[in-house]
Amino acid sequence: MDRLKYRWGWWLGLSLTLLICAPARAADPAVTLTGPTGVINVDQVVPVEIRLDSGGQKINAADLTFSYPVDHWQVEAIHQEQSIFTLWPVSPVWNNQTGRIQLIGGRPNGVTAQSAPVVTVYLSAIKPGSSSIELIAADSRMYLNDGFGTAVNLSPTKLELTAHDTLATGFKLSTTTTPVPGTWSNRAVVTINWVVATGDQYSFQWSTDPVLVPDDQPDPTTGQVSYDEVVDGRYFFTIKNRPAGGTWSTVSTFRFLIDRTPPQPFSITPLDPRAIGQHEAISWTTSDVTSGLDHATVAVNGRVVEPAAKSPLTVRPDWRGKTIMVTVYDAAGNSSSARWAAAGTRHSWWLITGVGVMVVIIFVLLGWLIYRRRQQTVI
Repeated sequence: MDRLKYRWGWWLGLSLTLLICAPARAADPAVTLTGPTGVINVDQVVPVEIRLDSGGQKINAADLTFSYPVDHWQVEAIHQEQSIFTLWPVSPVWNNQTGRIQLIGGRPNGVTAQSAPVVTVYLSAIKPGSSSIELIAADSRMYLNDGFGTAVNLSPTKLELTAHDTLATGFKLSTTTTPVPGTWSNRAVVTINWVVATGDQYSFQWSTDPVLVPDDQPDPTTGQVSYDEVVDGRYFFTIKNRPAGGTWSTVSTFRFLIDRTPPQPFSITPLDPRAIGQHEAISWTTSDVTSGLDHATVAVNGRVVEPAAKSPLTVRPDWRGKTIMVTVYDAAGNSSSARWAAAGTRHSWWLITGVGVMVVIIFVLLGWLIYRRRQQTVI
């Protein structure tokens, strides 16, 4: 009997231990959409962040499709700001006639995503009213890094946005130093100013969390606040005010984008002429994690000849023997450069003149020899 009790106690203890130590079930994969906090006016461009959670699984890629009502919203741009994906077979695609957005991105060797940014969609409001941007689950997949690229379905999700007419004004910043809200900057200091109304109280918040809002405790202020040594990232300044004897206003959000890091170092590679139509060309590849690549320039011996260069680039005959420099800029204005010496000989004016003189001398000498031979034949 004692032995039976011992066995039951042993099994019960083992079962409890396994239950306690067993890993928790991974969360379901999910896409989330985060919009701006506060009043949205017609004609205002607002950011909507699309984020991905892989549910604890390692993924290689995702194919996401969204819909939006074109009578309420138009897509102005889509930026891969600090995106979890580093490989984009095609740039984000949108259609303001059909109201569709498609995103196809991946990451070599895979990654485990936890509320990781994919892209930021910039929408402009066309008319007042409420509507939503939605993930079309039937056309969206996440692909595992399991050696087979196993597709994982995603659940539908949507974000409701409400636009107001221009009479519904939000909080106004009187002036801002660079960086300007909503545009990428490489400045390390953000200074924000506003006009303090007599008797009004203010509550404000500076955060990397797009949904964090100020509390109801007034902050002492003179109408200016500065944030120093701001590191790369996206920041949200939220503010609200309360007139004397009144209630708190709607929260207004201002988005500051900081990128002080240049694009990744790169090198210029000459391409095999036999593979590209028998002409000489060069290529380069780089990336920028935070604000993304914006444009590239090409200078030959210090003079810019291609202000909007694309890789690969054909090498012109007059570039031979000269130094080619490719400079790549990100959206914040940071840059990285690489140099390459084009093969060939630099023909200076004196060399060309010398060759010309020699040709003339040879022709004169040949003419004189022919004349002498004719004279000898006559004699």
